[in-house]
Amino acid sequence: MQLDKVDDDAFWDNVGKNLQLGKIRLLFVADVIPKTLLSIIEFLNNQMVNTEVLGLEIKQYLSGKKEQIFVPKIVGQTTQGTDIKHYYSKKKTWNREMFLGEVARIGGREQMELADRFMSDFIGVDPKHCRVWYGRGATHPSIVLCFDWKDVTTQFVSVYPWVKGVYLELYFQYFKEPFKSDEGRMLLKRSFDVALDVDIPIEKLKGRPSVDFGLLLDENKYQAFKQILMDMIEQIKNYEK
Repeated sequence: MQLDKVDDDAFWDNVGKNLQLGKIRLLFVADVIPKTLLSIIEFLNNQMVNTEVLGLEIKQYLSGKKEQIFVPKIVGQTTQGTDIKHYYSKKKTWNREMFLGEVARIGGREQMELADRFMSDFIGVDPKHCRVWYGRGATHPSIVLCFDWKDVTTQFVSVYPWVKGVYLELYFQYFKEPFKSDEGRMLLKRSFDVALDVDIPIEKLKGRPSVDFGLLLDENKYQAFKQILMDMIEQIKNYEK
């Protein structure tokens, strides 16, 4: 069986995002899980939505031939905890109004109006081929700006409100030609750095680095960033394999 090659930077980028979201599995491992610890595990499992808390009991036995046998057993799963996680893990269909409502709640009216303008301006560049895809997150919405050309979809950026703010995620990980090469990504990095007055780490160019969406409240930065997306669209249209 041949396994897909895992990109280290993309992997750790996803780890960081899962940690931000609290999407982790916490394991208590011992040869015996005492009742007091089991009660704590079950309590935490019922209270925590994104985090799965379990006990792993590994008992050791000796066979007739004096061979060591290890028998693992998962403990701590409860019907209540499973039901809660299942409820919150269901995909949710977001729309423009719901997305903007969450942006307003987290980032305020100014960033809500910015997000509304951002989507409209992007679609206005090429209404036939530019579109906004609404995320399917269970608890947090997002949008992705997409460009469809000759049966290929290029995802440019994402905007998502989170606990401490609204973020603009640059989709280097999903860029198609002519931006897929290291050289193409470096050229885009320099453009984004200048437009937004940031310094995107080079090691993030195979992942999805995020910046503060509020940077685009500056009109000069907004226009410069919009121009980058317009230039990317033109390069895709003119690209020949």
